[in-house]
Amino acid sequence: MPKSAVVDASVLVSAFLFPASVPGRVVQSARQGKFVLHLSPLLLDETRYALLSTRLREIYGYADAAVLAWCMELAEIGRLFAGPLPEIGLVCRDPMTTTSSRPLSPLALKLSSPATKICWR
Repeated sequence: MPKSAVVDASVLVSAFLFPASVPGRVVQSARQGKFVLHLSPLLLDETRYALLSTRLREIYGYADAAVLAWCMELAEIGRLFAGPLPEIGLVCRDPMTTTSSRPLSPLALKLSSPATKICWR
């Protein structure tokens, strides 16, 4: 069974802005089939919303069309989970203060195989 990963929106935003960065290499590895990148529509919406913000577009100077195309590509290279996600209540946003047995993502809970959760600060 291939390795699995669940990333948060900050990883995807950083990968778009800085393709040579660690988050960019994570997405590139998924594109190359080194692991399965699990995504949800909510995660893609959050990523798209962040990248289409006026602030980021003014700072980095990219076109809306580039964001939309990139998000469509993510949906193609990743495994899109469209089912309902469980309510998990409040979860600490700092991955350094959580235990490895405590899931950080409702999507990670829904996967049938263990997944690595990748956060980026």
